[in-house]
Amino acid sequence: MNQEELNQEQLEEIFKKVALDVQDIRKITGAGRDTAYALCKSGKFHAVRVGKNRIKVPTEGFKKWWYGEQQIAQ
Repeated sequence: MNQEELNQEQLEEIFKKVALDVQDIRKITGAGRDTAYALCKSGKFHAVRVGKNRIKVPTEGFKKWWYGEQQIAQ
């Protein structure tokens, strides 16, 4: 899937959320679905499974990883 690069305003709008979902991760990284799920499961940032089919990622932890401030392995 070809993703257009997000502009800063769009990125800031996504980062207003308390928690991100896989679709948000896809938009930010430009990754496909399978890659986004693999990234969430990689331990590079904290991700929580909610129910059977949903993953939520705390926004602050993801932002720190995305901007390279720290790497969270949990």
